[in-house]
Amino acid sequence: MKNNKESLYLQERAYLRELAQRVAKKSPHLADFLIASHAPDIARLFEVFALLIANIRDKLDDEFPEVTHGILSRIWPLFLCPVPPTTLLQFYPMDDEHQGIADIPAGASVSARLNGQLLAFKTCRPLHIEPLIVQERAVNKTGTHSEIILTLCQTGTGSAVWQSGSLTFFLGTDMERATQLSLWLDQHLCDVSLKAQDERRRLNDSPYGWHNLFDSPVLPTPKNTYSGLQPLVEYYALPALYNFVPLDISNEHAQVPLNEDSMFELIFRFEGELPLDDVDGAFLLGCVPAIHLENQSSPSILLETGDHSYLLPLGESMRLFRLREIQVVQQPDNDEQRGTPYRWLPIEQFVPAGHFLDDDQQPDDFYYQLQTTQDFLGRTGHRLNFFDLTGKPAKNLPDIAISCHFISYHEQALTLAQGAITVTQESSPSHLGAQNIIPVMTDYPPLLQENSGGPLLSCLSSPPVMLFATDSLKQFLRLFDSHTNTNHPMSRQFRQHIDGIVQVEERLTDRLAGMCCH
Repeated sequence: MKNNKESLYLQERAYLRELAQRVAKKSPHLADFLIASHAPDIARLFEVFALLIANIRDKLDDEFPEVTHGILSRIWPLFLCPVPPTTLLQFYPMDDEHQGIADIPAGASVSARLNGQLLAFKTCRPLHIEPLIVQERAVNKTGTHSEIILTLCQTGTGSAVWQSGSLTFFLGTDMERATQLSLWLDQHLCDVSLKAQDERRRLNDSPYGWHNLFDSPVLPTPKNTYSGLQPLVEYYALPALYNFVPLDISNEHAQVPLNEDSMFELIFRFEGELPLDDVDGAFLLGCVPAIHLENQSSPSILLETGDHSYLLPLGESMRLFRLREIQVVQQPDNDEQRGTPYRWLPIEQFVPAGHFLDDDQQPDDFYYQLQTTQDFLGRTGHRLNFFDLTGKPAKNLPDIAISCHFISYHEQALTLAQGAITVTQESSPSHLGAQNIIPVMTDYPPLLQENSGGPLLSCLSSPPVMLFATDSLKQFLRLFDSHTNTNHPMSRQFRQHIDGIVQVEERLTDRLAGMCCH
């Protein structure tokens, strides 16, 4: 990851050394004193001044994130949260035998054992499982059309029909192939048909594709005005988790007759020649995204009068996702809180005091703002800054202990390999096993850290019609590239995709999703 502070420090140190060489040429008698290689003490002096100047430059260039981040925390806090460890779980029948349909609720936990502790991953969406397995996958091409033929087998029951339900296919762990399949299912699909007992029936229903995922976000954030943009953040950071295709034929065919071997075929027919020779490993059933987050509480923080800024202690190997609330630590020997009942509110709920109130009329309110910083070694730290009713730094904090309740994740979860997450809970169906079919995806820092959110606020405040201009849309999409400083090859790929937009066409619909990019 690029460290902006370190970069500024290196620039200033190089400038001081270059300046010293210029002065040494004009004044040779000072050469031994100015050239750092001749005197280690001079080198340390240059480093100290470079560090101080770099800090000043960093503060001058940050464009007041205290203001922009405060606004974003009120209207769209997702941009200030990191992307935690995520993976893809697959629930499968033991011994390839189902015991009827199963419904896995959102929030179901599957854990991994690591260094004596359980790291829990919770499903992000509800999962409906039909008693079917994909037995075979085939691709047929005729030159003008292509077909993907899936042979599905009903297990665990001797019924001659399948009581049809919703199917959700995952397009596979091969990103290039999954992206091709997603494109063809969205743009080149002619029809979908069922074939059983030598009879082929065309379906009127088509796969929902990625459009159906707009209402099923991965990251746990409350809905607000800009929630419709959350799939952009998630897709650029977690593209593999959006390669799903739901298909529900129950409204059209409540029952599907099966062959004698309890099988039937599901056929996707495309216009043109599919640029794939096989789809092995694609169209997987029983898959759902999962995320690793835990509710935690910090050790006690002792407040002192005159100090308004405090380091947030997270604990070893913990990383912060979101701060939930602050509460006063209740001492074991105290049955009830004495004195003034203080309230601790996030800065986005700030309401300036219109007049002074007596202490016995209303609790004293203090507002807190979380500030995320990064030092010269690239280490991330979090500080709590408190403000009073006038919006100024609170210098009159009471001498009490508080505790922070937050959502966080373990760094060790990032090391989990494919197949490491297998421990299901007792509430899960006993005939189903589970495992992660991809390694845990790395976390990503917040899209906005110490830098200003001015460009994003400018785009969010613009009318939607501005996105109908090609250049404006491309500029807006670039704001959601979370790989700029973490994964340069992935960032280049996304920017190539964005630069490939040559024209934007708008249609008169009631949804922004009706806009098409070419």
